[in-house]
Amino acid sequence: MNKTNLIIDVKNLKGEKVDSLSLPANVFKVKLIPTLLAQAVRVFTMNQRKNQRPVKTRANVIASKRKIYAQKGTGRARHGAVSAGIFVGGGKAHGSQGFIKRLSLTKKMKAKVLAMVLTSQYEKGRLAVVDKWPAVAKTQALELKLKKIIPNDSNLCLLVYQAKDQSLYQAGRNLAYLNIKPVNEVSFMDWLRADYVITDKESILELIKRGGRDGR
Repeated sequence: MNKTNLIIDVKNLKGEKVDSLSLPANVFKVKLIPTLLAQAVRVFTMNQRKNQRPVKTRANVIASKRKIYAQKGTGRARHGAVSAGIFVGGGKAHGSQGFIKRLSLTKKMKAKVLAMVLTSQYEKGRLAVVDKWPAVAKTQALELKLKKIIPNDSNLCLLVYQAKDQSLYQAGRNLAYLNIKPVNEVSFMDWLRADYVITDKESILELIKRGGRDGR
């Protein structure tokens, strides 16, 4: 694998190149491992499920455990105790027990997955870096600036910013095509779902640090 650094243009909000940024190859030129990516997606989606309220089984229902009538000779169906799930007020068979097993990835696996999705966006030419965001952003003004950078064929754009830039979040949250996330909350799934990613220089440096941890 080529270990030389890669170069990406840093633009201003007018879409003009103002600088360039060196990207490490160990984060932006890694081999895609489909099985690891599939495992990461499974872990992420499974952990989105919420715990459910536990239900009572026939062992938890307060009722007599005796057989309600004889097995034979009544002409009726065979039954045991009234706590069985077939009766009204009986226990629930195979019901929720109120907890869901949480899955996890190791730190090294998380860093590798992030590096893979960063590599994918970079190689597709679907990553843009801006020098800085406006100090005070307005929705209409922000949209006009983003249109100069985001391609027309992008249905969903991921905008990654520093958590301190709250005015940027307030300006971009109403744009239907924009998924706006602070860098400390963005996940690899946000990168996978996005057609295009735009971030600032400070945030991309933080992502490089996360993607190049290698488990440390």
